[in-house]
Amino acid sequence: TTGLDPRGGDEIISIGALRIINRNILFDERFEQLIDPKRKISKASIAIHGIQPQVLEGCPTIDKVLPDFRSFCSDSVLVGHNVAFDMSFLKMKEVQTEIVFNNPVLDTLLLSAVVHPTQELHSLDSIADRVNPVPGTDYFEFSCQTSCSLVFRETILSNFDNFEGLQLDRFFLTE
Repeated sequence: TTGLDPRGGDEIISIGALRIINRNILFDERFEQLIDPKRKISKASIAIHGIQPQVLEGCPTIDKVLPDFRSFCSDSVLVGHNVAFDMSFLKMKEVQTEIVFNNPVLDTLLLSAVVHPTQELHSLDSIADRVNPVPGTDYFEFSCQTSCSLVFRETILSNFDNFEGLQLDRFFLTE
């Protein structure tokens, strides 16, 4: 994003997603799109995501990208890390684009706290280091959606049998 405040006018600059079916990450079924925010990107945001403004020039705007993303993820559970942040940006675009994302949502940050309650750190990198989904891998080589998919698969799906009696639905964010 261009910053941390969707209500203050910050914008989405990229959307990425991978499909997971039956515990398998389908790397060939991905959605990746850079987005021209038509506004300045804060230096603090560039330091986090590394996307330079000139890379976004000429990319489609959010109103052109969201219909395709909605088609890609229709009838799917959305999984993300600290996903309430991402969903707040999508929510702010509902009026402009008339596209509503009312999918069920799972947050790997919250789920990690349930699966690993004694751990202090639940960042995406910390979880990846803990579950080591691909031994010997530097997770900075992966895109965020790939890292999140691997963490979700190894942290949640691989332990799904251990969730008997646990109400996972309390983590679904619905409007």
